[in-house]
Amino acid sequence: MLNTRLRALRPKIIERTAAAIDNMGGHVQCDPKSELLHSNDELIISLVLAGCQPTGKRRLLWRIRFDPMRYQADVTLAVRPDPMNAAELDYYLLPWLDLPW
Repeated sequence: MLNTRLRALRPKIIERTAAAIDNMGGHVQCDPKSELLHSNDELIISLVLAGCQPTGKRRLLWRIRFDPMRYQADVTLAVRPDPMNAAELDYYLLPWLDLPW
């Protein structure tokens, strides 16, 4: 259920993220196959959703799962959705050097 909800949310988040970068004067293209965002022909951005999972006692957990194919990106934009996994809550920008190997 969580993965289904996140898959449905992903295209909307990609679209809103690209629009936000465009509004700030950048230009973004999304590779339809890899879903990597190419910004100004200089920066490759991987977008990862960290789905929210309740763990009991009113605690919430967001897990970031990295896809090795996306390590080709310069930065990873980790998006944490709200507790209902319906919309973006916040973003974390992770440089390539900080990613686990």
